[in-house]
Amino acid sequence: MDSQPKNYIGKMYRGSKAPQQAGPQKNPNRVAGGIRGSGTNTVVVVDESGRELQIPTHRYIQALEQQIVQQRASMRSLTSKLNQLDNNYGTVVAELNRMRRG
Repeated sequence: MDSQPKNYIGKMYRGSKAPQQAGPQKNPNRVAGGIRGSGTNTVVVVDESGRELQIPTHRYIQALEQQIVQQRASMRSLTSKLNQLDNNYGTVVAELNRMRRG
């Protein structure tokens, strides 16, 4: 009887979770904001004439590209849903007109 509570507690607290990959599950908005907030979004380079040029870092560009990919996917989904609602609305209006005539 004593072993049953130990097994139960062991099952509850046993670490059976697989390690999560940090990269793909991060929110691109937070990644870009973190890079910008830490001040590592640009590199200052001095050219031959002595002018300072601020060039965005590769990591910051990648974060912005991830944001674009995520926003485009969201827009595709919303466009699809909007088209579906528009089709449903047209069907309902046609049905109402048919019922009024009939």
